[in-house]
Amino acid sequence: MPYPPLPTPRAVVLLLLLSGCAAAPEGPQNTVQVPPERLASAGARASLQIQRRGELLRELDTTRYVRCVADALIQAIPAAPADWEVVVMRDETPDAWALAGRRLGVTKALLRVTGNQDRLAAVLAHGIAHELLGHTGAHITPSVAASLEGDAALSNEAIAAIGGASQVGAGFAYSASEEAAADGRALTLMGAAGFDPAAASLAWAQLQAYRVREGTSGERPPPMLLVHPIDRGRIQAMHTPAAAVTTAFDAARLSGRRPDCGTLEESER
Repeated sequence: MPYPPLPTPRAVVLLLLLSGCAAAPEGPQNTVQVPPERLASAGARASLQIQRRGELLRELDTTRYVRCVADALIQAIPAAPADWEVVVMRDETPDAWALAGRRLGVTKALLRVTGNQDRLAAVLAHGIAHELLGHTGAHITPSVAASLEGDAALSNEAIAAIGGASQVGAGFAYSASEEAAADGRALTLMGAAGFDPAAASLAWAQLQAYRVREGTSGERPPPMLLVHPIDRGRIQAMHTPAAAVTTAFDAARLSGRRPDCGTLEESER
């Protein structure tokens, strides 16, 4: 199925002004801490289950494009471990997720909506930020914690709790404070990696515009926008990043850090 054309920046802004934010229940209040090693093991199991439910993208140029963007971000994390998993699923619904244990995933449709490396970096950086800030382990109830023991398949509730809510259709949304913190960390990471932080507001506005456009035909909004609710406040905050973000971006560019992952069109030849 061919993708619809990307909206112009002016159309994105208009659609955003006409739209609201998707409402979804936030995480549980009764939570427990889980040891990092158990969270990492659960994230690996959850990622494998998600991959088995769908279809991994086999187009090497496209997966290299995504991995190039992700690697540039990961290398900009202070003392970052190198073992981040990045998977691309063949799916026509724009989506991205970050699981506990440094597990990232995106769909091919998200690549079409974001359109270039800087806007893709904005979405990936947001997921990385949630993981770095501990949000992927902050919503675990005692019953979910108990289910993480052993090697049995994880329930949808467990996968949702460790960052895969959009993949299992769970009614969960990160809180406004978590989203604001992740946005701030993501912008800083983008700048340090040499990606233009100004692309972040447009990336999320384009996802919201996609939601509004598809909603007119009765389609369900992208699940990631239920997990990461977007509104004009978030877009405006990203549009005017802190001075430290701009400083980090300028320093990265002056030092020669300029990611060159190609374009989506090149990656699909």
